[in-house]
Amino acid sequence: MKNDDAIGTFIAATVVFIVALIVGFITIALLIAIRGLLICKLWVWFIVPVFALPILSLPQAIGLSIVIGLLTLHSMPENTKSLGKTLVTPIIYYALVLLTGYIVHLFM
Repeated sequence: MKNDDAIGTFIAATVVFIVALIVGFITIALLIAIRGLLICKLWVWFIVPVFALPILSLPQAIGLSIVIGLLTLHSMPENTKSLGKTLVTPIIYYALVLLTGYIVHLFM
């Protein structure tokens, strides 16, 4: 019986780990896509009119976002207590950046 319980616990822990890994990858991909969309919008609002550069497509903006992320490598704080807070904070930040950019864009 003890072996069956140990095997069941191991399988449950493995499934939880795999699900967490998949959710983590999907979350990272979504945050990168959101950042790319944000760069795309801000590029159209500010860079195109000022510097007369071409409009970025979404894949180009996502690529630019990845390069910027690599060049400015931000580390996660070690005292993060909840996964929800870790995931929600960037989304709120990106929403505020987009809102601020939109408001500034209205004055151009």
